[in-house]
Amino acid sequence: MILLAAEGLQNKEIAERLGVDRMQVARWRKRYLEHRLAGIERDLPRGAPPVKVDVARLVELTTQSKPEAMTHWSTRRMAAELGVSAASVSRHWRKHGLKPHLLRGF
Repeated sequence: MILLAAEGLQNKEIAERLGVDRMQVARWRKRYLEHRLAGIERDLPRGAPPVKVDVARLVELTTQSKPEAMTHWSTRRMAAELGVSAASVSRHWRKHGLKPHLLRGF
């Protein structure tokens, strides 16, 4: 894209030659203008960075405490407490063999 732009081609022409969208050409040209080669060495990461689960705290809360007025932790309540997704909580519970909904004794 950059080499074709250096030859004087417009974004529309470059996009047609390469089979990409005109806006994609514009983005890459802008990145090159702002950061030179460092801006086009690789594509930018997509999406939000992954949220890290504090596994030690998750295990501690699951095994050593209960939420107020509840008999056990639910995945949603634990997720809200830790600031992660319910799927992450569920995945770590399975990985560590934790089943807060089952009573171990009475």
